[in-house]
Amino acid sequence: MNAAGQALRLARREIIRYNSLFPIRDFLPSESMALSALPWIGVYYLAINLLTLAAWGRDKRAAVLHRWRTPERVLRRLIWAGGFAGSLAGMVLFRHKIRRRGFTLAAAAAAAVHLLLIAGWIFFLGR
Repeated sequence: MNAAGQALRLARREIIRYNSLFPIRDFLPSESMALSALPWIGVYYLAINLLTLAAWGRDKRAAVLHRWRTPERVLRRLIWAGGFAGSLAGMVLFRHKIRRRGFTLAAAAAAAVHLLLIAGWIFFLGR
């Protein structure tokens, strides 16, 4: 065996020894678990966006009828929970909270954060 082959065997042995000392891989989700969770993530985002859209419609209806309104902190929490698309659809569909720049910026920032999280999930755990 040449020197390159011996170095490769030694490197493999060191990797095995390192992994046995620090078995962190045992606690991370496997590749199949990461990819099998993607449909459930889609179901979650669909549900939270429908809930956010319904909250936007309910708040608009309450505003028109001069009734009790949904607190803005609840609407913002729905946005950050993943309902950014539902909030943007509610703004356009119900013409509600359009002038409030904070809601538009929160929806854009939440969309960026959630898309980065999903991309990271796919890239790092889906390999």
